[in-house]
Amino acid sequence: MEAFRKLVDMSMSGFDGLACKRIAFNGHINDAAQDCVVSFPGHYSDLWDHAVQAAKVQDRFSLACVFLTDKDSGLGKHSRNPATGRCWCHDIYGPMEASSYLSVIDLNPESGQPISKETLAFEKADAKAMNKVVVIKREKIRGCSWSPGSFNSKLEEALVQAESRCVANQRRPPWGCRWFEEWKNNVDKAIEKGQTLHVFYFEGKKGEGKMEWEKLSDSAAMSEARAHSGLGRSQTAEVAYLDRQKAKYEEHDIKDFECFMASRNPVGANNRSSGMDKSRNR
Repeated sequence: MEAFRKLVDMSMSGFDGLACKRIAFNGHINDAAQDCVVSFPGHYSDLWDHAVQAAKVQDRFSLACVFLTDKDSGLGKHSRNPATGRCWCHDIYGPMEASSYLSVIDLNPESGQPISKETLAFEKADAKAMNKVVVIKREKIRGCSWSPGSFNSKLEEALVQAESRCVANQRRPPWGCRWFEEWKNNVDKAIEKGQTLHVFYFEGKKGEGKMEWEKLSDSAAMSEARAHSGLGRSQTAEVAYLDRQKAKYEEHDIKDFECFMASRNPVGANNRSSGMDKSRNR
């Protein structure tokens, strides 16, 4: 059971917890905003939804973070780092294990709550977009009790296929690095507009888990940093890049995000308020 749990964790190692959300988001830079959220822990999916709403609909601030959901939005695609001539994957991930090309779906997890049809469809769609091998674990198969031996046999076969796909893709992550290129472009725009950059960490872990850009592809260094990190995996690369570029940013605990949103008025409201103040001074 522990080996199964480990494979599930490794097969999802590139995601920060937003896999269940299906709306692609390529970032949103508001020209008149004073602030830009450049790194956000996807584990807090409800707050992420609020962040997108506040940035894209209410224009309270800019949001540089990117979430790709399918091939059309860029999931599984790559972008070239002009400094190295190779894609960003080599810088921020390093060589991947075959397990990253394996998607293990447990229809009856230990929580006792069966996986929904919608979630199952999303998991399969993700796997298809990223060319992953899917293995489904069932409690019962055709009326018979589920056999650990049968599942392990299928898992072994799937790992062979996953290894082949991993090698064929130069051991790069199946989700690609297009997200990073789009995120970087958004950050560049925010900096050009003079916006203050903001990074949010897991609750109680502000400032923890930072890495040097040059060490991101070192699996041992990454494992050590992630052991008690306040950043998601993608966030680790984002913050490392910001530090490498010597970009200034403010750090926050995610528990303070709602206060952060409330203190940023919609851009239109700021303009209207400014107009009212001027009218009063006449």
